[in-house]
Amino acid sequence: MTTFEELAANVTVNQQLYKDNLNWTGLKIIYGLFRQGQDGDAPVEKPQNVNGIERFKWKAWDSQRGKSQTDAQTEYIQFVLDTGLYPN
Repeated sequence: MTTFEELAANVTVNQQLYKDNLNWTGLKIIYGLFRQGQDGDAPVEKPQNVNGIERFKWKAWDSQRGKSQTDAQTEYIQFVLDTGLYPN
């Protein structure tokens, strides 16, 4: 079975592939689940004076608030595998 860490490393190395093939919703899900799975809940306060990409990332992460890291990792694994972009 592929681990969260293996998948995350592959997604990082192949970022452009995922950016080119996922819509904004998919990118929001993959980023939010990754951060929740790696770091737990996002900071409560929304970052101030950040550009659009940083705001998007925070909102994606915050949308997973309250989900356990284990559940987020499991969902991340399933989501990445479901994209069909991960080489099995």
